[in-house]
Amino acid sequence: MSDSKSPGDYSLISAILSNYDKTKQYDLSKIIYSMMFTESIDETFISGIVNIVDSENYLDNFPIIGEETLEISIEDFFGEEYVWRMRVVATTDVKLDTVGTKQEYGLKVISSDFVNTDNQEIRRSFKGTPSNTAKKIFDDYFVTDRELDIDESDGDQTFVIPCKTPFETMTFLARKSFSIEYPSSSYRFFETRNDYKFATFEGLIKRGKEKTLKEDRFITYIDPKLLGSDSLAAMRNMVSYRPIQRFNLVNEMRQGGMVSELTLLDLGQKTVEEKVYKHYEQNDIEETDSRTRDYHTQKYIRDNFQKENSLARYIVYNDTTKPDQYYDNILPKRISTEYYLGSISMQATMYGSLDLTVGDVVYVDLPKPEVARDDEEHNTLSGFYIVRKILHQYGMNDWMMDVQLSKTSLRGELT
Repeated sequence: MSDSKSPGDYSLISAILSNYDKTKQYDLSKIIYSMMFTESIDETFISGIVNIVDSENYLDNFPIIGEETLEISIEDFFGEEYVWRMRVVATTDVKLDTVGTKQEYGLKVISSDFVNTDNQEIRRSFKGTPSNTAKKIFDDYFVTDRELDIDESDGDQTFVIPCKTPFETMTFLARKSFSIEYPSSSYRFFETRNDYKFATFEGLIKRGKEKTLKEDRFITYIDPKLLGSDSLAAMRNMVSYRPIQRFNLVNEMRQGGMVSELTLLDLGQKTVEEKVYKHYEQNDIEETDSRTRDYHTQKYIRDNFQKENSLARYIVYNDTTKPDQYYDNILPKRISTEYYLGSISMQATMYGSLDLTVGDVVYVDLPKPEVARDDEEHNTLSGFYIVRKILHQYGMNDWMMDVQLSKTSLRGELT
């Protein structure tokens, strides 16, 4: 890292556009003026747009027809290098300059792995746990050199995949997965810059908190004017942040965050069983912070979150011949966990680097709002967060990241 670097500096080393059979290649790095890439827990693959000013009419002369790969090599502020391996799938609207000699347009790109993998259909059956089936799908169908990071699930099942693509099948298996170790069983399948995850929110949180809290996972907010010319400190500091939401009582009631009712139908046994899930009675779910604030007072819970107050009701068909489906355990806890993880969120703007990727757990140190420039930590919003989404924005002069951070609950008051 050079002492002369400014926060957010990056180098666009190359942007190699290649046709399908690799007989033609061109480096677009000199004509790119901005790029955006999105990676998210809520999306199975990475996507983006590369904006260029084209004076050679590559659209017709290359030509660009949707078969091309685009490998973009960048170096971040710390000297780390990374290659975005993308496939061109479409263009945005084309704009001509006033004399008609230049075209401005964006190349819509998605992960090369997705295009190379998801053009297949799976028509076969599998027997085993959902996580073991996911491993087989990944090994047999995914065209990638990256690894699958997986949280093991419990319960053998038989899956008949009728006509689903590999990415669709992984999402299907995530919905069917139950884990005794991580009882919320909030499984997701998604692509990160470095690997693939078939994992629970709980597993990501637990492993993230167990890691040594290094500098790259400790994020602060200090008024940028107070940092002066300290570029390294600025790289670990948020440029700005805003809490998106702390609570929403109506959504909490209607979506079943605190209490929900599940009806279990067994057609073979001709039985109907009703189960009431109460989040406040659960103490086995991994929280982002070890000490958390209650969502509501005990009196409000007694008066408003009982069986008769449940506005979220679900029906599950149970088959006693298949005892390892766990649907009655998966559904209510997953809905509750995902509701609270999405309800307490923060949007942060940071200078771009390769330190963070989605699924990481970071510690965020925020100041108390009572007094300007107070050094004391925010009582409830400071603490551990999971990185839920990153929008990488590469401009002419710098690389910025819009980062969505989520936590399962507000941190408890400091003692």
